[in-house]
Amino acid sequence: KWDKKIEKWQKLAQDEYGREIEFIYWGSSDFITRLSEEKNAGLKSFFFGDIDLSNDWFENQNKLAIADLDKRYTPEINVELDILENFDALSRNEKFKNKVDNFYHEFMVSFRNFLNHLYEKNEHIESSLIQLTDKINALGILYEHIIFDGIAYIDFKQIEEFLENISNISYELSDLLDKINQKEIEEKNIKTSHGYRTSTKYDSNVSDFRDYQSNLYQFKEIINSRALMLANNPFMILDGEAGIGKSHLLADIVNERIKENSNSIFLLGQQFREDKNPWNQIFDLLQLKCTKEEFLGALNAKAESQNKRLIIFIDAINEGKGRDFWNEFLISFIESIKKYEWLGLVLSIRSSYFDLIVPKKFFEKGLAIPISHFGFEGVEYNASKIFFENYNILQPSIPLLNPEFSNPLFLKLFCEGLNKKGLTHIPDGYEGITNIIKFFIEGIEEKLSKKYTNMKSLKLIYKVIDVVIPLIIDNQTIAYDDTLAIVIEKVTSKYGVNPEFLDDLIIEGMFIKNLSYNYIIGENVEKIYFLYERFEDHLKVKYLFDNYLDKGNPKESFKNAPLNSYLEEDKLHYNRGVIDAMSIQLPEIVPVEIIDI
Repeated sequence: KWDKKIEKWQKLAQDEYGREIEFIYWGSSDFITRLSEEKNAGLKSFFFGDIDLSNDWFENQNKLAIADLDKRYTPEINVELDILENFDALSRNEKFKNKVDNFYHEFMVSFRNFLNHLYEKNEHIESSLIQLTDKINALGILYEHIIFDGIAYIDFKQIEEFLENISNISYELSDLLDKINQKEIEEKNIKTSHGYRTSTKYDSNVSDFRDYQSNLYQFKEIINSRALMLANNPFMILDGEAGIGKSHLLADIVNERIKENSNSIFLLGQQFREDKNPWNQIFDLLQLKCTKEEFLGALNAKAESQNKRLIIFIDAINEGKGRDFWNEFLISFIESIKKYEWLGLVLSIRSSYFDLIVPKKFFEKGLAIPISHFGFEGVEYNASKIFFENYNILQPSIPLLNPEFSNPLFLKLFCEGLNKKGLTHIPDGYEGITNIIKFFIEGIEEKLSKKYTNMKSLKLIYKVIDVVIPLIIDNQTIAYDDTLAIVIEKVTSKYGVNPEFLDDLIIEGMFIKNLSYNYIIGENVEKIYFLYERFEDHLKVKYLFDNYLDKGNPKESFKNAPLNSYLEEDKLHYNRGVIDAMSIQLPEIVPVEIIDI
């Protein structure tokens, strides 16, 4: 019976698909022996239901994690960003294939267009064209054999080499075309007047070739991009400043993957609350009882069965107890996952914690590809338009140029503040930095007013600012523990306020905690800063002018400390933010410009 079945199956494979297939018999004892091997523990767990890895299980786990992000994820407000192409490549989804295909086809079509309209060939052009056509045809054969989905290795290096050879020949051919064109111009004595001249018979060929070269350059650029590296090495570490939108980005990608029927596991760094092996904490969070090998093997089998890469996302590994254990476990953690070819990993981290948590050997080993998130930088206008539409706020006629609007958290808080005041437009004058700071603080007051009922009347945020600013002026940076002690002493205890007030201001984006190395004591210390540097600069200047500026004789004030120290020649570059703030605030107080001081 077995032999007859083999004969039937092999004939079917040959007749229908033109393939020769060998069938190897596994009896029950062979099957049991193989399943008993440690390397196949995950297969047994997946196929025999030891671990529940249904699509519903993945979706439910991810929805719970996303719900725990709370205010950090607003799915109704999405701004298309170029950074998404990195995740498409890592997932090897249809968008990834379409993007590369589009660049490839534009390149090929523009070359064919040049060939079809070439006016005349001399022997030199003919020779270069033959070389170029042969190389492009060979590239086409290579490209058509690429398997974009699944996990098959894509040899982008070989494509790069082809494109480099094609570029070199193209430069030579471009030079030949220019010379032939110039020769006609000189022979016919064609003159240029006011930027225009009579067309030559080669002008359209030169134009077509430049169009082809432009598409060649763009195709080379995408092939050489860091994004495509993720297609073969699906391990990413995403860094970015606080409030830049890392959590929102990952949550949104996980949701998109759910729509594509691609499975993911989404975990939050804030929930890693113990200084111990991350695998134990992951199993606790997912409520699983299994070994690391069983878990990863089962995930790998699940992904392979769907022919779709399964990605593990861990957001904000600097949160929770992460800064205490990830440095020790990160390399082995990634190497464990790399043994399973259908799995990928994305870790996000705040930029200021990168050097503390990510070991120096991390990139030497090529374990992951670093990608930086810059928020709405470069697309501020489109981002503000989307946010304003969501909050029913009229878009101002003049684009908002303040750099804070490239930060998603700031933009969100700004819009929420307007919305809660019942405003549908930005009031006149609110574009100015002074008013933006005032309005930003009012927005935080609105959000915290339920917990701190008297905060507006007592102006608690301003009282904390008045405590923190002189500390920053005197020390440049201040330790979180020291700041907390002073805020408790001078504000929260004095006014009978919950001592969590400073932490709530950090949560709402007024301040940020970052690690900084203290060379005196030889260890990292948690420091506190204003989240937005320009806010800090303007608040410093307000404090300095309130306390050290003689409005009757402002020029004399700048001859004395501390104001004179900011204008010392060797410190001008370092103090440029404070000087910019002075140039704005000084004319508002006295009829003098900072340039006249």
